[in-house]
Amino acid sequence: MPRYFYTVSAHPGSTTDESSFVGAVKRILSHDTIGWQAAAPDKISFHFLGTKRPTINWDLRPSDVYLHVMLVPAERIRTLFPSFQDNSMSVCDMRTRVCFINEYRWLNGSPGHFKGDLTTYRHYVINHEVGHAMGCGHLYLAYLERHYPESPCPVMVQQTKGHGSLLPNGHPTPRDLLV
Repeated sequence: MPRYFYTVSAHPGSTTDESSFVGAVKRILSHDTIGWQAAAPDKISFHFLGTKRPTINWDLRPSDVYLHVMLVPAERIRTLFPSFQDNSMSVCDMRTRVCFINEYRWLNGSPGHFKGDLTTYRHYVINHEVGHAMGCGHLYLAYLERHYPESPCPVMVQQTKGHGSLLPNGHPTPRDLLV
């Protein structure tokens, strides 16, 4: 069973209280009835390490993964990822397994296509970007709409670009682990 060790922080330029962001991410990732653990019972576990990357080695197994979730001001997204055309997205750097969560969207949701409430959006964005850090790719809406109409949209669908006839959803499903 892979163990996911993670840290959470807010960029120094963020205006959001770091402790409230850390608490929210911990609640989302530790939720064993609707989180990644529920999507893959007995196959995934998350372990919070704090707000700073550990400087000492801990008891790692070959299957263990370290990841970091960071809240960043929207304008930093363009600095970090200059090839992106807009700075309104959150992104996971797959090389380093750092999930950059767009602060503007964390506070306001995703205007336009995502039709869920702010809490659902927050669950979605954390689970989506952490899913990338876990190695999950995007699922495609057209296939899911054809085969699972009116069902909760898997978190690995880019719901901020729309979710068609599927229902907005912030919680991983077993289908999220297929990619």
